[in-house]
Amino acid sequence: MFTYLSFRYVIGTPLVAAACFLHALTRPHPYLRLFLFMILGVYGTLIEMNAVIISHLTAIPKDWNSLLSLGRIVLTVGLSWSGIIYSTIMVAEAAFATLSPWTRYLFAGFVMLNLDFALDPLTSKVGEGELEWIKIPCVNLFSWFVIPTVFYFFYTIDWPPFPRGVPYIYHIGVIEDTVTPLRYMYWGLGVIPLSLGAALPLITYFKQFVCSYALTNFTVSMSIAFLLSLVTCLMALRARVQLAADHWSDAFPSLVLVGVPLAYIVVAALVTESASRLYRLTLMCTASSPMVVILLCTALPLVKRKGKETEPQPKEE
Repeated sequence: MFTYLSFRYVIGTPLVAAACFLHALTRPHPYLRLFLFMILGVYGTLIEMNAVIISHLTAIPKDWNSLLSLGRIVLTVGLSWSGIIYSTIMVAEAAFATLSPWTRYLFAGFVMLNLDFALDPLTSKVGEGELEWIKIPCVNLFSWFVIPTVFYFFYTIDWPPFPRGVPYIYHIGVIEDTVTPLRYMYWGLGVIPLSLGAALPLITYFKQFVCSYALTNFTVSMSIAFLLSLVTCLMALRARVQLAADHWSDAFPSLVLVGVPLAYIVVAALVTESASRLYRLTLMCTASSPMVVILLCTALPLVKRKGKETEPQPKEE
């Protein structure tokens, strides 16, 4: 039976990966961007494997094809993490390339938090493929903020670390223009262990000593999602000039960030029970609004520019 999970892992995830792949190929250093995408895939797979081991659950649906499985997770789950984090980093790089790198990290974390609020209301029931409303654990929100920002930090930090006595952080484009063999070695062997070594203890500490509760009240969840989306929208509008696309492929990361929650919203509208449908869709649409703003800031200038190029020019007399 073709279920929502089948669509997500067999069709949706490869489409996301293809969009990121095409975006990487149009960059000045395509192989370095593809290398980043590959590293993120390994990083996401290890994160997912750690999550299912700790929770003593399996992310494999019932009667799932074993060829698409990796232990207790779906083989393409790494592509899901890779596509989402890659797109988030690319948008953050474009938006705040000229500002403090800490602003980029914060913006990337906010985008991921909005995505979590947009995706969590719709989840699959383990082993049955049915859809149900779930609580939003606070540690899950914290994880979606920490996982990309920690990786982003270690990927862009100077190497060898802190040769100036303080951490110096580069724009990814600058790193790619001056990449060295030592940087290749660091990316290939150091970024993933450092990111996992920082993210997993932070998540564990947060769950055990800070907050082990879940958001169960719709009003509270909606209030947090609204404030978070408002801040993210304002940050995107602040960087609208930098977000403006110069090439058609520049819009691919923004399309991914819109397409993923949009697919979840469509599924929620079609298959969820009417009693909770309105609550789910309201929360999901609110949390997805920053991604729509980012896409508009990215694509509209490109459309206007193309329109001006195609306008007939007045003939000289």
